[in-house]
Amino acid sequence: MLQRMERITRFHADRMDARGAATSIYNGKTLAVFGLFPGEEAIVEVRKGKRGYDGIIREFLSTRPERRQPFEMHYLSCGPWQTIDYALQAELKKEMLEELFADLRGGVSLEFRTAHAMSGYRTKMEFSFSDRGTPLELAFHERGRKFDRLLAPDGCVLAGEATNAAARAVAALLRDKGVLPDDLKSLVVRESKADGQTIAVIYTKAEELPEIAIDGISGLVGLRAYHSTRKSPASVSTRELWSHGKLELSDVVRGLRVFYAHDAFFQNNIPMFELALGDIAAAVRGSRVVELYAGVGVIGLALAGSVERIVGVEIIPSAVENARANAKANGITNYEAILASAEKALDAITGAETLVLDPPRAGLHPKLVAAIGSERPRRIVYLSCNPETQARDAKLLLAAGYELTALTGYDFYPETPHCESLAIFDCA
Repeated sequence: MLQRMERITRFHADRMDARGAATSIYNGKTLAVFGLFPGEEAIVEVRKGKRGYDGIIREFLSTRPERRQPFEMHYLSCGPWQTIDYALQAELKKEMLEELFADLRGGVSLEFRTAHAMSGYRTKMEFSFSDRGTPLELAFHERGRKFDRLLAPDGCVLAGEATNAAARAVAALLRDKGVLPDDLKSLVVRESKADGQTIAVIYTKAEELPEIAIDGISGLVGLRAYHSTRKSPASVSTRELWSHGKLELSDVVRGLRVFYAHDAFFQNNIPMFELALGDIAAAVRGSRVVELYAGVGVIGLALAGSVERIVGVEIIPSAVENARANAKANGITNYEAILASAEKALDAITGAETLVLDPPRAGLHPKLVAAIGSERPRRIVYLSCNPETQARDAKLLLAAGYELTALTGYDFYPETPHCESLAIFDCA
């Protein structure tokens, strides 16, 4: 059953929340609207959301002079800040970080590093497909509408041309095979910026899927199809259906050749990640460094040349295998990769002089924060893809006897409201 929509007539955007939505108060609760910016007014349609109310713009009443036309029709699904000049994007992101850490920074100033490339930077894209009963085309889920999709037959401007070309080719072959949009969940394409090679994974709700040959798709070196249960909307693998080619890529990060599997975590904006790596390297102190949430080892391997020993802890077996292979391929002998969760590898941080953290969006587990407070490594270097949870964790670290000594934001995702942040903590 569709949710009932209500119209309100003058939504005035007061501020931005940490997700990048303009917010105001409606019926005593927060109303969040993506695509609207502070100082602008619009008529919006309102529905109940997870945090209060979500609004969909139906008519602008007043706009900022920085507003511009978006580059694509589906912009709210992939790059909802395409409608404003980049200078304002960077300003708003910095302001959001300043607000999140306002009570935590003391006299520490916030640095913010802007992006150089506005498009084509992503190494990974997840496409949906067109609505039921329509010809099969690439699409994205429409923000705020669970089941509606916006067509993106050419791909997305945030992805590289190699990614878009592979996605278009796979979609065309699926269409030629008579596959229906309703049978599919998503298509994930990953791209090596160093080589221009791509790999792709199809997630289908159907029990079977016609096989597709990749020989005629330029640059696509691997393609796999997974059945994904209808019980969940997420693109999770229930059963492998078929696979062609290799499902591993490599890229170059700060001179290191790094390999990673199709399902491994890897940074989406390599040039910005390299900036952050430079700041992380400058912040590391001591001879023994431990990195938690190490992934395929990129951060630890980039630090190996300046420390005596570095240990990387990671919970995903394939990522640990990649990390070990990456160390060997780059001739690095003082790096050790350990298979364990960060919460169950607390012994690893004993004696660490610097602790490097790069957790998922959920942030740090309370058990880990407690262990850090007990072991008290001299310095904590914390890179986050979710400044909201990082600010929450910062409060706990300050309560455990640390002080925030540096804070830097990075625009890993221009044209979107997302950014990453690096916080340095020293034992007080």
